[in-house]
Amino acid sequence: MQKYVVFTEAELKPIIEEATQEQTEAQWHDEFLVGVSALVIKNPVLYHSFGPFWWPLKKYIQDSGMIEGEPVNQALVDQITMGNKTLDLAAAYAFHNITTKNLTSDYHARIVQDENGDDMLVQTVDDELEAIIAGG
Repeated sequence: MQKYVVFTEAELKPIIEEATQEQTEAQWHDEFLVGVSALVIKNPVLYHSFGPFWWPLKKYIQDSGMIEGEPVNQALVDQITMGNKTLDLAAAYAFHNITTKNLTSDYHARIVQDENGDDMLVQTVDDELEAIIAGG
């Protein structure tokens, strides 16, 4: 299974530094996950705005008890994880900002690179949320 590479740790460092200026990483984790949960509960289609980073985000939200549902497939998390929670959340934040700015926050398909630098089409489809979006 190919690993996706979207951001480097160096690219995410400024996000983490800003987020943790006046709070600990753990406090930022909690605050960010509460915000993501509220956003997705209010408008489920916006889970797409996090692209493939939705999978680690959803796992962290489930682990914190904020949402229930089928456990996230660990293979999906492993494909995109940056290696730790802080980096994963920073990457999700950055991805969300990009998709919001370029008005693609509701797209489910994205082009990302794999670890060899090759472009890959990645589709993020969460069946549980898609059922909510469809009204079922």
